[in-house]
Amino acid sequence: MEPRCTRCGRPGTEARVLSTHSTSEGWVRYRRCACGEVSIELITLGAHTTTVDAVASTSGHDGPGTLPARCAVAARV
Repeated sequence: MEPRCTRCGRPGTEARVLSTHSTSEGWVRYRRCACGEVSIELITLGAHTTTVDAVASTSGHDGPGTLPARCAVAARV
């Protein structure tokens, strides 16, 4: 299932990439949606697959993979 913006519901692939950084688990990618929402994704490579997991967003909405912005970076990066 394609990740969507937690604020406006637009597809996550439409969000502009702000930056990508390598980590011990793969890459962390920061994206900004047209509505202003910033999300953080963890991208991991497997033997035959690439996985993109939503880690956090700035909206403060509670739900799977979302954290308040003040906790997002400290919790996963």
